[in-house]
Amino acid sequence: MSLFSLRNVSFRYPSQTKDALHEVTCDIEEGEFVALLGADGSGKTTFAKLLNGIIPHV
Repeated sequence: MSLFSLRNVSFRYPSQTKDALHEVTCDIEEGEFVALLGADGSGKTTFAKLLNGIIPHV
């Protein structure tokens, strides 16, 4: 069973015209180590905020 699971999640900040996250699918299992790598503005912080509940799951 996944500790955290996302299926086709997209998120766009209200003032933007482009999605910060677009159709993200991810499973994180208990005990796994996960690294987020990407260029500036690629959605790493948005993804982390989603995991931490700072951005509500809708």
